[in-house]
Amino acid sequence: MTLYEYNHLDQAEQFEVLYKSGVHISDRADSDYCIILFQLDSFYVELYFHIERNTLKKLRSFSNVDFIKPYLEQIDLSELFIETLK
Repeated sequence: MTLYEYNHLDQAEQFEVLYKSGVHISDRADSDYCIILFQLDSFYVELYFHIERNTLKKLRSFSNVDFIKPYLEQIDLSELFIETLK
């Protein structure tokens, strides 16, 4: 499935495809939201859940890898550097 095809599904169909075929990559907190990142074929989908209300606020799908930078910043690489210095 392409990003274009996914974006032309209604929201219920998008959830179904994401549930069946999406791969959970990471999650992060941002203000009032828990944002969960999935990979689906050659693109990504973020689910925005409002923490206090425990409700889904929006889906955001994209293929631009610049949008995954907030998740990459969470990865601790310090152990790799320690091993390299030994």
